[in-house]
Amino acid sequence: MVPGCEHLRTTVRVAETLSRRLQGATAGFNTPRVVCDAPGGGGKREISSYTLYDEESGVSAWTSPTAKPGEMFFYYDPIQRLPSGGSGLWLNKAEITKRLVKFKAEATAKAEATRV
Repeated sequence: MVPGCEHLRTTVRVAETLSRRLQGATAGFNTPRVVCDAPGGGGKREISSYTLYDEESGVSAWTSPTAKPGEMFFYYDPIQRLPSGGSGLWLNKAEITKRLVKFKAEATAKAEATRV
């Protein structure tokens, strides 16, 4: 993460909405790509190309078949931008741990099922 840029981060859902609103509003070659820079070397991924997204907890799972085949990368929305129920989840360590284990298992299964 670039120091001093935390205020520019948003949720995957907001970025996805922004991307949809831009499409068709400008000429195709001028339409910017909205991406998520997948942490851990997953590269910049088109915002709607996540494997799985839990909007309440703000966790999204990404793959990078070309750069790192078979690996899964996780992006976490800024806690202060989550809905109140989501930000509250992060205060309960046992609950968020349980939820993350389940989320990661679901994301891995979905990625395996769609692997070509």
